[in-house]
This record gives sequence, structure tokens and C-alpha cells, in this order.
Amino acid sequence: MAAGRRFLPLARIALFIITFGLLYGGIEAVFPSLVPYVPLSLQRFLLPAVVPLAASSKSRLVPHDYTALLGDSYAQGEGDWHRTGNAVLNSPFHSADLLHQAGAGDVISFGRAGAGSLEGLVAAPIGALMYLNALRRFEPLAPPATALLYFYEGNDLNDNLRDLRSRSSGGFDRAKLYDRTYFQQFLKTAVVEPSPLVRDARTITWRDRLLVMRFMGATIGGLIGPGANDGDEGNPIHPPPGQAVNRARVAGAISKLPDLLQGPALELSADEIRQSIWVFRQAAFFMKQQWPSTTFVVVYVPSPLSCYQLDGERVSAQSYEGRGTVFRAEAVDASSDRIAADIRRASEELGVRFVDARPELRKTAAEIFIHGPMDWKHFNRLGYDALVRAIRPAAKGRSWNTTETSVLGS
Repeated sequence: MAAGRRFLPLARIALFIITFGLLYGGIEAVFPSLVPYVPLSLQRFLLPAVVPLAASSKSRLVPHDYTALLGDSYAQGEGDWHRTGNAVLNSPFHSADLLHQAGAGDVISFGRAGAGSLEGLVAAPIGALMYLNALRRFEPLAPPATALLYFYEGNDLNDNLRDLRSRSSGGFDRAKLYDRTYFQQFLKTAVVEPSPLVRDARTITWRDRLLVMRFMGATIGGLIGPGANDGDEGNPIHPPPGQAVNRARVAGAISKLPDLLQGPALELSADEIRQSIWVFRQAAFFMKQQWPSTTFVVVYVPSPLSCYQLDGERVSAQSYEGRGTVFRAEAVDASSDRIAADIRRASEELGVRFVDARPELRKTAAEIFIHGPMDWKHFNRLGYDALVRAIRPAAKGRSWNTTETSVLGS
């Protein structure tokens, strides 16, 4: 009798463990199919490689014959539309959703906020694809049928310079910058192979495949742990009194814009711009070799200062190099035109389509604000609408591969 009483608690514990194990196993088994229903506010707690599959801009969990966005926070979809999205739904919030709605098929983003060409065009998409497939929790994801490379004139060149400087301390020989063979090898050995996602993809264990446990752990840590808010609100910092005040003509009236807006690399020298564009070109060339069956399209995204009809002789632009923030207003269009011409030339030499989104965005910005009112570093809903009008495929199906003009604004 005493032995039976001792056995009863053990049986209950065993039953609880078995029940919990079966329940957790069931949740873990179905979790991949639930990824597209994760609320927008919680998607940041998913594994970075899994986030693209949470997109609402596709018709199935793992897309086929899809379009991928590559680049920085514009490709990722940052902006007021994202900020004001429904916190409990996976609602549309950026250009991927609008392209999908416009008939571009399934669209996902490998964009990475704050990334230059080395990370945004190369390490992030390659790493995400490798890690996602190494997880073996989803149907294999092939490279995209089409890749839209978002080039943002507001800070991509500065980010590329930053990366060159940081890589130089790690052994990159700046004297061989324009040696294509050397740079392509550098991309392979110093950018792709050391990438955290690529490294982790090669060492995945069964614990790494427990997606529910990792998601719950990241959610709890992110919501109650220190540093839960990264503090990057995307708002320009207003300069001290006495500096230039940005103004623009919008809807026939002169309106004030925030100061220290991002501009077209106004503080960079011609040589620095040339170096940065070379990095972009080599990153695009590298991806063409990695994804030979993918059709690449370069999308030129203008900075906020380049979108509006500026009023006055001076503008206030954000500085990345500490060389001042006040510039001649006429320098904005001149610098934007030079950079766009260089990116167009690089695209043509790579044999890829170039889409200049500036005309459509400027047309819209002449009538209404396409940034803000909270985040002036990224488009709002109206800005993303205009961007997609510039790059969307022809009305009847996708035709990225044709040589005819089938992309508006190209």
C-alpha cells in the first residue's frame, strides 16, 4: 500500500511530462504554417531568416517564382505606414505588399535596416536563404525569379564607405579596391563566409530547429529585457537656431520641412562617391554569379531632400562624416543627378534594368508629403504608393525579362 502511494506522484509527473511533450510537439509541428499569422509587432522576435516568410505579400508560406527586395530599411519597409500598422494583425506596410497587390506575384524582402551594399545586397540575402534551408522546417526556398536591388541615395554611399574603413582594419587592402578579382574574392571570404547567418547555417543542431522555444524566448526577452527599444525612431534631429531651415513648395504653398534631412551624399568627395559606387557594382555582380537564374533590377530611391521642390538658397542635411550640415540648395539636384547617372551606368554595364523612381516620387511630392509626419527618413504610405507606381510590372503579368519598356519610370 505504501509503495502504491509512492508510485502515484511519479505516475502523475510522468503523465504531465508526456502530456506537455505531446502538446509542445504538436505546437512545434504546426508553427511553421502559423508564421504568416504572426502579428507585425512581434515579427522582430522571429529568427531573422524566418521573417521573410512572415510577409503578407505572398499567396503561400514558401513562395515559388517570387520577387525579392534587397537593400536597406527601404527594402525592409520602414516608415510611418509600418509604425501605424495594426499591432495584432500582419497587415500590409510597404512596397512588397503594394507590388504583390499590383500583380507582381509573391514578393518578400531580405532588406536589412542600416545595411550598405555588402550586407544588404550580399550577406543578408545569401545568409537568410542558406539558414532557412538548413533549418529544414520549411519547404526549400529557391533563389528569387526577380531581385529588386534598392539603391538609396540618402546613405548607401556613406554606409559603403563605412564598411570599407571597417574592413580595412580587418585586412582588406584598399590599394586593391578596383581589382575586381580581388574584390570578388574578398566578398566571398570576408563578407559572406563570416556572416553570422552563414556560419550558423553550417552548424545547426536540433535545438536550433525548435522555433517555438526560440520565438517565445526572444519575445519575452525583447519585451521585458533591457534595450527592448533600439531608440532609432527615424526622426531628424533639429539643429541649433541660426542654421538653415528646410522649406519646399508642396500643393502650391511653401511648407517647412525638418532640418538635417538625408540628402544625396552632399558631403562626399567625387572620389569617395566613386569608391562607394564601385562597392555597389561589385556587390551586384557577385549576386548575379550567386543567383544566375535570377533577373536583377536596380531601383534608384531618392533621399527626402531630392524628392521635394526646395525653396531658398540653403538646405540642412544630415551629416555622416562631420563635415557640416548646411549646403547650397542647388547642390541637391546636381548631386542626385550625378549619382543617378553613375548608378544607371553601372547597371547598364552589369546588363541589368535600371529604374529611376525620382520622377514619379517628385510628381507626388509636389502635391503632398511622401515622408513623415513621424519618420522623415522613410516613405509613408503615399511615398510607397509612388515608389511602386515607378517600378511595378506592366498591367498584364510580370515582364522583367523583356527588352521592351515594361517598367514605368525606367
